[in-house]
Amino acid sequence: MFSRINLKRLIVALSILGVLLLWALSFAPHIQDDDTIYITLAKSLVEQGRLAAPQVVGQPPLTYQPLLSIMISPILRWFPSFPGNLIPLTAGSSLLFGLISLALFYWLLRSESLLTETQRWLVWLLAATSFVLIPYVVQYVMTETLYMMISLAAILLLMRYERAGSAVAWSGLLTGVALGLSYYARAVGATLIVASMLYLLLARRNVRKTAVTALVVALTVAPWWYRNAQLGAEPLGGRYTNLLWRKSYWLPVSETISGPLELVSRVLSNTWAHISDSMPSLFVPWLTHPTLTARLTAAGLTWILPLAG
Repeated sequence: MFSRINLKRLIVALSILGVLLLWALSFAPHIQDDDTIYITLAKSLVEQGRLAAPQVVGQPPLTYQPLLSIMISPILRWFPSFPGNLIPLTAGSSLLFGLISLALFYWLLRSESLLTETQRWLVWLLAATSFVLIPYVVQYVMTETLYMMISLAAILLLMRYERAGSAVAWSGLLTGVALGLSYYARAVGATLIVASMLYLLLARRNVRKTAVTALVVALTVAPWWYRNAQLGAEPLGGRYTNLLWRKSYWLPVSETISGPLELVSRVLSNTWAHISDSMPSLFVPWLTHPTLTARLTAAGLTWILPLAG
């Protein structure tokens, strides 16, 4: 449970961060690539009452996960004019989900008894100011922060469920629904589902809780699987799986693999390529995101200096 003083600190920290990031939004949200697909799907939901699957000529329909588009559709209804709705879209989705995620992350840290309160706050501040997170919070209308929010909620619910005395408990039902929603947010939610099942089955050795959670997850995701099957699409986002064994991580080619050793070599090489591309953002943000660093610094100074003066 939160102590009153820590709850106040968290509210103050989130408020300051939220105001700073909201100020930074005014510089220019980034809308291109997948952002436009999610906004287009949300627009079709508002105007046609359904998710119209985009399609490239000669290719299967693009079955982007629907949850983000569903959640931003009310914003498009309230702010229909483009590009005037970019800031409401970003603030009402990525920024909001990011701040809720940070609150859930602090709650998760509170359950870690090996950390002191000072250490928890340091870890939380590192996450809150990470330049892996911040671009998605202030520049994109994407699923990353939505998935982060739901996956953290699912983990917290799972921790509560594992302490429940019965396999049939509200925490178990909510855990299954949250895990299912993580898949509706991003196809990678399938890995969180599998990991959670393995945790309950192997680490906690509780077959009944595993079965109950798996049943709720299956019932939650079944409508989307059925829809995708009707469209002739791959229900688990299979078009992305070959990223791991392409000849080049960066190029859309996938030549024949000669054997198991080459497969292992490609997977290791491409995994390292992905990590080496992403990890520097954690430690040298001014090099990997110089423009965004300058914008956030300017926003911070604009907001802080009048208060100090």
